Amino acid sequence: ERAEPAGKRDWYDRTELHTKVSDAETDTVKGWVMSVGTDNVFDGDAKAQTVTVRTGDGNETVIIGPEWFADFVNMGIEREDRVTIDVKRIEHDGSEVVFAWSIDHDGGTYRLWDGDRPEWR
Repeated sequence: ERAEPAGKRDWYDRTELHTKVSDAETDTVKGWVMSVGTDNVFDGDAKAQTVTVRTGDGNETVIIGPEWFADFVNMGIEREDRVTIDVKRIEHDGSEVVFAWSIDHDGGTYRLWDGDRPEWR
């Protein structure tokens, strides 16, 4: 039997967060990738993969999803790639957090949420 990646359960169990994200208005972030990295978005959870995009209005950091999920999907996003990301902006612990809903990159579209369910669930 294959073991779950570290922290996988944490991202699964965030029902309240999933509802906030799915209920938020959709916005678009369009531009050039400045960096791809990881961040501890939620204390104690597995790291999130993030992408920072240079837009006409400045840089915007977007959460792709759990790092283990992004590794599994392997979208191949790299620095200087052009992307269009549909995002959902929410407030979490007093700060704005921006989640990717879907990503257009290199001729393909990667849907990260299906209605109110993230694809990693």
